[in-house]
Amino acid sequence: MQVVVLGADSPIGLALVRDLGRSGHAVTALGRKMSALGLVSRYCQTPLKRAADGEPLITQLLQLTAAGQPAALLAVSETDIAMLNRWRSALAERYSLLFADEAHMALVLDKSVTQQYAQAVGIATAASWQLHSLSELDDIAGQLQFPLILKWANPHQVSGLLQQAGLKLHKIRYCRDMAELTACLTPFQAIGHFPLIQRYYAGHGLGQFFLCRDGEALIRFQHERLHEWPPEGGSASLCKTVANDKHQDCAQRSAALLKQLNWQGVAMVEYRYNPATEQYVLMEINGRFWGSTPLSLCAGANFASHLLQAFALAQPVTQPHIKLRYCRYMIPELKRLWRILFQPGLIKDPQCRFNKPAETVAFFAYFFHPRCRYYVFSADDPAPFFADITQALQKSVRSLSTALRLQKLRHKG
Repeated sequence: MQVVVLGADSPIGLALVRDLGRSGHAVTALGRKMSALGLVSRYCQTPLKRAADGEPLITQLLQLTAAGQPAALLAVSETDIAMLNRWRSALAERYSLLFADEAHMALVLDKSVTQQYAQAVGIATAASWQLHSLSELDDIAGQLQFPLILKWANPHQVSGLLQQAGLKLHKIRYCRDMAELTACLTPFQAIGHFPLIQRYYAGHGLGQFFLCRDGEALIRFQHERLHEWPPEGGSASLCKTVANDKHQDCAQRSAALLKQLNWQGVAMVEYRYNPATEQYVLMEINGRFWGSTPLSLCAGANFASHLLQAFALAQPVTQPHIKLRYCRYMIPELKRLWRILFQPGLIKDPQCRFNKPAETVAFFAYFFHPRCRYYVFSADDPAPFFADITQALQKSVRSLSTALRLQKLRHKG
């Protein structure tokens, strides 16, 4: 079957291309440049540079398949999913659309709505405060315990406003005291919207992943984040498979949450898990393929091909055998080690403490771990690894050139 993957630039998109290609499907991958990771994969049959967002891209997608020809469309990012959903009716005439519709995405993009559904099935949620004006900060000051986290309830609703105001969209920010919190929030007065203030919870990331049809879980997989970038918490740079017989009560509640949402397709339910207290606190639901998709693929949970089976091919799907695997995203892993060794003052969370010698030894030891795999490198498909290294070197050269130019200008001044 022809399958089009929109957003093949990242390791997520690359994992989808590999999964579908290894399963024997004809993969067309679209990226922002021809050197995108998924486009140089041996499992990509037709690599294409994507057209400009909006109507040009929709026209390109509609021209890739003829009416009546079986085809499926997957998208990686929430931004692309939101755009495709605006043309969902037209696209549905040519494709089986393997991403959540606008109504379902709205339920998981708005974190306050997600919390309401989670609390209804007994899931603990993070204590949060939503300001409507900066003056309200004084009213809640007595309830706040530092450090605190700032994140947007729905990033896509404010991205345009932030861009117009020249403000950066941060996925997450840490604030260590009231002065830092006030300084972080003050610029947002310009757009009249403020990020959620959320209590910090000790522990590490636990992700529970599902493929659902009509709210019923067909496949389940879970992982724990061993390393994150930035080190105090963020995206996984090293993660490992967790057997499905672990965290069973939590997983049952996650499945109940997705059933409440009548979820269709893939989803990640993300928690902050504290092993010392056995506390699980819901962070968010990702209604799309997640950052650690490469881990699930190398562990045997082929979510992309199973998604295609369940929805486009109407074939039965059974729970696969899950293998114990570790998976590393090497560039963030390098950045993490550098931060720990040489920039510890930039680590925002004062509770994070790292043993520098142990971190260094572990970094190199994982290269020899028999169960360790990688987000980008794969022995049967090496081209994306070399493309990634080339792009990283080019970016470093550009950054160095810019720094040298600025230094030269300062000397002239």
